[in-house]
Amino acid sequence: MVFAVQLNRCLMFFTPGVPSEFKVMVEHEILPRLRERFSLPQPPVCLRLTTFGRSEAIWHKAWTLYNCRRA
Repeated sequence: MVFAVQLNRCLMFFTPGVPSEFKVMVEHEILPRLRERFSLPQPPVCLRLTTFGRSEAIWHKAWTLYNCRRA
């Protein structure tokens, strides 16, 4: 459970527990309260591409050619 206190215009959150519990509290209690109070931008999307067998230079060249054809 998250304990929150507002002092003047400052909203302070106090979180007990271990890191795995903290992550759940942030997602389900803290962020919803902050979104309600402020207009927060959407978090950036992070994608990971894992490859093997070819060098980065070859993949970069292929990706560049692919993007040029799409434009």
